[in-house]
Amino acid sequence: MKKLLAALLLGVTGFCFAETTPLMVSFITPLQEPIPDYDVTGLRLSLIYGECNDFAGLDIGFVNRTLGDFAGVSISAGNIADNKLYGIQLGAVNYAQTFYGLQLSALNLANEEFEGVQLGGVNCTKNMAGIQLGGISVADDGKASGLQWSAINYVGTMDIGLQLGAINCAKELDGLQIGAWNMVVDEGKARGLQLGAINYTRTMEGGVQIGAINCAKNLSGVQAGCLNVVYDGKTSGLQLGVINYSRMMNGGLQIGLLNFIANNEAVPFLPLINGNF
Repeated sequence: MKKLLAALLLGVTGFCFAETTPLMVSFITPLQEPIPDYDVTGLRLSLIYGECNDFAGLDIGFVNRTLGDFAGVSISAGNIADNKLYGIQLGAVNYAQTFYGLQLSALNLANEEFEGVQLGGVNCTKNMAGIQLGGISVADDGKASGLQWSAINYVGTMDIGLQLGAINCAKELDGLQIGAWNMVVDEGKARGLQLGAINYTRTMEGGVQIGAINCAKNLSGVQAGCLNVVYDGKTSGLQLGVINYSRMMNGGLQIGLLNFIANNEAVPFLPLINGNF
């Protein structure tokens, strides 16, 4: 909120560091009046393509580009803000270096940071605090706190949030994944809940997997499903299912129809209940 108020104040005071105009009209840059070095506090109309320095107000055209900061509403096929954007972008393709507000289009891009809502076919940012809704949503290698609700969701680190989709993927999970196929990949750890048909993580650390098939390399938590597998590392927790398998269990319990613990050399298999303490 402070960032938004500061941006609006900047627009009202007229961007005192550059020449300012209340109206800019562009055919295709440099065929425009006034030249792109001006700040705009008011209205910009771009027939094909237009540029300005900083902008505050209403931006309408085919392709609009702001070289500095943007505060207001941009409506065009292509909306581009090279620096920070505070407000709304509506179009076919939206781009901002850093975005605070709403992006609505087929393709939404925030190169560094996004706080607000992205609604589109493809949503992409590096760090997210807010909501992504669409066909594909990505917070690439950064941190996300909020909601990803798309057919396919990917985030570097889900930090207190929810992924809701057909396929959910994270490098690190401190939150929830709900979908058909949930994954925590690379060397990441899951410390929350995976709820889906298939759940996979390398390391479940104090978390829960609930699904038809649950798979982990290391488990310190709970697996509940038809088939539960800890395939390489250590299990210290609970496996509850029809078939439970653990390569190495230490301080854990299996409850199910068929229970296998590979490092129990004397009795590696027991029906109904098995454990190693």
